[in-house]
Amino acid sequence: MEVMNLFHAPLSINKQVKKIVIHNMVIIPQNIRFFINLQELKICYNEIIVLPDCIGYFNKLKQLCITYNYNLIKINESIGKLTNLKKINISLNNSIKLIPDIFYDLKHLTTLIISNNNNLQSLPESIGYLNNLKVLIISNNINLQNIPNAICNLQHLKFLGISFNNLIELPYRITQLTKLRDFRLMSNINLNIESIHNMKLQFWLNFIYKKDYKLYIEYFKYIIIKKNISKRMTEIKYAKIVSFEYKIPSHFITSFL
Repeated sequence: MEVMNLFHAPLSINKQVKKIVIHNMVIIPQNIRFFINLQELKICYNEIIVLPDCIGYFNKLKQLCITYNYNLIKINESIGKLTNLKKINISLNNSIKLIPDIFYDLKHLTTLIISNNNNLQSLPESIGYLNNLKVLIISNNINLQNIPNAICNLQHLKFLGISFNNLIELPYRITQLTKLRDFRLMSNINLNIESIHNMKLQFWLNFIYKKDYKLYIEYFKYIIIKKNISKRMTEIKYAKIVSFEYKIPSHFITSFL
């Protein structure tokens, strides 16, 4: 249901609305705050520069999608008040340079997607407070060079996708994510290879030999060479090895061999 068709609806109607999609707008009116029982809000394909502060009023909101808003320059800190959120998607907003510290109190959040934000340069350490997060996708942010070390506190994380950024190094405690089952680390061509060398061998062995683990990483065969894993490559059944589909930067090869 589109919000632009509901602005003049009676308050009794507003209370019944649980899902709103806002698109093709330049400004989001403040009277959106009257939809007090909203559970899903999608703000996509707009020309907005900022979000209304009243977005923090929706204390029953469970899903928030902010995508394809190319002129949006800021993510509101008031989102941090939405303590019942379970899923956030902040993607394809090319003018955003940073995500503020909005995650401290979002204890119910299980999925966080931050992708294809071409000017995004930093993420907040408060991501580490998302105690129930199971899926974290931070991908295709071409100016993002670092992932907060705080993600290593996400002890329930099962899926981590950090491909196609411009990462320089990995968080040094990433091997502490003991429930991680799907790890996607592709095409960060400036990645410091030592940040991989220093990771515990058992972390990689889990992805190689255990059935319910998946790994997507283009320089995986060089990890195997460096770590002197004795079993033959043909015995590796469960890792998704894509090293043969990508051109490996020469500094990866010389570092491992």
